[in-house]
Amino acid sequence: MTAALGNPGWLKLSIDCLSEQADLISVVLENSGALSVSILVSDSERTGVEALYNSDFEGLPLVLVEVEKFRPKDQNFQVTQSLLTDRDWVGESQQNLEPVEVSQNLRIIAPWHDDLEDARVSIIINPGTSFGTGHHETTWLCAKLLSGLELKECSVIDYGCGSGVLAISALKLGAEFAWGIDIDSDALTDSRDNAVLNGVEGAYRCSLPEELPKNFQSDIVVANIFADALVGLNDELIRLTRPGGWLILSGILQSQINQVCKSYAHAFSFSVECFGEWGALSAQRN
Repeated sequence: MTAALGNPGWLKLSIDCLSEQADLISVVLENSGALSVSILVSDSERTGVEALYNSDFEGLPLVLVEVEKFRPKDQNFQVTQSLLTDRDWVGESQQNLEPVEVSQNLRIIAPWHDDLEDARVSIIINPGTSFGTGHHETTWLCAKLLSGLELKECSVIDYGCGSGVLAISALKLGAEFAWGIDIDSDALTDSRDNAVLNGVEGAYRCSLPEELPKNFQSDIVVANIFADALVGLNDELIRLTRPGGWLILSGILQSQINQVCKSYAHAFSFSVECFGEWGALSAQRN
């Protein structure tokens, strides 16, 4: 993504915080509409988080309200704003993204990374406005769990698809068909573009939630969204998972795992995998 001709610049929001808060703050910024979010580790205790917005971004006051909620736990918490001159700041930030090694058979790369010739499948994701480059712990956990399943001839629903990284990973690992669901039209566009980039557009479909057929069920359902949304969608996600099929859930802090498990307990007995402060749940439907 490049600056449009005549764009006066970019708004940069810089946050100095405790390292334990960085992931949560980055999720807030990503969901606020930031064009790019970067985590800059300074030492073991403190971390910098930077987000770029269009210079005319109108949602900044609401973002600052959400960010300020992290201040009570950090006496040295700092938030600064700056206006950057017209350069491809988003592209420069994205260029710093490293390949993501998910498992022995899966990696996630950007278009400018070299696709190494080995046994692993490489998923190419063009970083854009949609969540899902594989760098966040929840995306990594879901991709790892998918890579451990037998996907040949399976159908997959990626609920909250974002960039489409999980649906595309499933297809490249052998799934027959994948359906991405998102409420953000930009995410649907990004996921279609990434499906083309990976040569799986013929097996991928995406839509708004209401466009999914009422009687549709899938062999595997993966949902990487927030815990409250997972609880609210429990009946829908259970319905979408065929009997004997797999359900993978993430976007869950470790402190929220019991809450989510309880809302699905009548249909699933989950296994739990954690990475940092985040957890992912996986189980076959009873």
